[in-house]
Amino acid sequence: MVGGRKRNSIWSIYREIPASLMPKRSKRAVCIYCGADMMGQVSRMKTHTQTCKKTPQKLRSEFQESDEGPGSSNALQQDFSGQKTITNYVTRPLTKNQEYSSYESLVLSFISGNIPWNQLNNEHFRRFCHSLRPDFNLPSAEQASGSILCGLNSKVSTAIEQFVNNAHTLTIVSDTWTSSSSQNFSSWIIVNELGSKKLLAVEPSDPTKRSEDIVQDVTQKAKELLGMKSNGKLLLNFVSDSASAYVKARRLLVQNSESGITLTGACLAHQSNLLVKDLMGISRVWNIVEKVVFVQETSKPHLNTASACTVRTIINDKKFWEDTKAIYGLLKPYYVITAISELDNTSAGLILSGWMWLKLEIKKTTALDADEKSLVLSKMQRRTENYVEDHHLVAWVLDPRVRGCGLNMTGKRLVRDLAKKIFSKIEPSFNDESASNLIKHWFDYDCKEGVFDAESTIWVPFLTARPALFWKDLAVVSPELSKLARTVLSCVPHAASCERLWSSAAATATKSRNRLTQTNLEVMLRVKDHFMDTDSGTGKVEKAMRKINALLAETTPDINSYAHDEDATEDATVTDAADLTQHVGLVLEQISDNPSHQHFSAGLNIFQYADEDSEPRIIQLMRFAAAPSFR
Repeated sequence: MVGGRKRNSIWSIYREIPASLMPKRSKRAVCIYCGADMMGQVSRMKTHTQTCKKTPQKLRSEFQESDEGPGSSNALQQDFSGQKTITNYVTRPLTKNQEYSSYESLVLSFISGNIPWNQLNNEHFRRFCHSLRPDFNLPSAEQASGSILCGLNSKVSTAIEQFVNNAHTLTIVSDTWTSSSSQNFSSWIIVNELGSKKLLAVEPSDPTKRSEDIVQDVTQKAKELLGMKSNGKLLLNFVSDSASAYVKARRLLVQNSESGITLTGACLAHQSNLLVKDLMGISRVWNIVEKVVFVQETSKPHLNTASACTVRTIINDKKFWEDTKAIYGLLKPYYVITAISELDNTSAGLILSGWMWLKLEIKKTTALDADEKSLVLSKMQRRTENYVEDHHLVAWVLDPRVRGCGLNMTGKRLVRDLAKKIFSKIEPSFNDESASNLIKHWFDYDCKEGVFDAESTIWVPFLTARPALFWKDLAVVSPELSKLARTVLSCVPHAASCERLWSSAAATATKSRNRLTQTNLEVMLRVKDHFMDTDSGTGKVEKAMRKINALLAETTPDINSYAHDEDATEDATVTDAADLTQHVGLVLEQISDNPSHQHFSAGLNIFQYADEDSEPRIIQLMRFAAAPSFR
């Protein structure tokens, strides 16, 4: 006991030098393990004990636990005597920069978590924050949604200007959305040649907008982007959904030389949905799908007797397994296309290869008769003629991952003519010499000769998996073909980034936040998109790759064993049926309803130039395009 108070146990590993022996009359302590000399203050001795390398680890752990545990001397002092040290009250004050940074982090947490601003005015929340740090001035809801949010938006605007200045090519992607409160919005997203994207603006939209109005809006956005570019040199493309007004607007933009737009296109991912919708319009296919979905939905625990008997009847039918195999074969290309659309560097070539795969599957399937096949293929032909642009076909050949796989020689020759036509528009100094160089290098690329020799290092997977880098590496030795390839491959073939934005917006603009202004919603979505990166998160990309590799590696349940084995069919359980049909059921969720659209014929019927033996090669190349080891 010292002065009626129990001595701290830390003194057990220190030797005391009495104050009477010291010149300044202050008590000293010497560590018995390392001999370090210090003032006899408990806090200093504990600090030294935790850092002393000669003190046994067991002792260091014991003293650390005794300080933090409920039975420590500090806890006893506070519990019974109420006595506290000065360290209970002294904290280092935040600087102005630290305080503002804390405000920004708080606002970002509210935006990413879709938390209403009025939570900041909640008495219990403010009391909780005060208990954590009494000297921190928690901002009000008005401050967070006002000055702090505006400060973050200014940072986003600066980042967008830098993004534009660093880009050589930008694709403007636009789409419309109606909120839960029946407000209509248009999104404007810019995507560079590497697949990175930024949200440019979210604006109120008129659902009755004419194509001429859309042209005016796109032209205005193009001027804004060109104004941000320091040297004024920027190639701009435009991609939108398939609404009739947008289809006509894209044609007008290409015809108008003052619009600033070079290439335009529809969302091919959306058209992929409609291709499968056309397939589902066949009654025979839909009847099979209904059975598959019924088995999937009812193959769960606690089935009633009637449902269990119905499922048992279905799965004991050999024809059910044969039909399931046929439908799975038809939907497999579509599922791979939707997964590939999640990748940042998806090109029109990858999607069109998937379409050709789907066409070849339709031709050989047993789920359709001759008339049904003819009907589905004619609908596919109309979609390609109406929505596949010339530059989509050129990108199909110039994407080093597929190199026109699925096209026969006649088809590739027609695409070569289209390539020359496009190059004459994008190259100001186009002449006979540049045209000759373009065609020569086109043949070398197709045959892997000359500068494209098959033994060259340009064909290593690291480069071919990255088309932008592949063609940049060839800019010196093949400038004409490199420029053409980088131009057509930079045009994003889908509006998936807008769809993801609207999913994020739906979580923000809920019915309970009906007082959220349009201006604040736009700012919040811009900030959320920039700081949270809702589009290119690694989770989505990895999930897409897993989907593709699972399907193309044939790791799904073996339907063949059930379709041809009588014993296996008899032994099939309800759970087996659910496993075998889950892939069919999943893709049905992605088939969206869409109204009929006005068509403007401008495309080429690519399916008449199909290479009938190319299906195995298409599957191999699409699997390579999503191989995680090369990313």
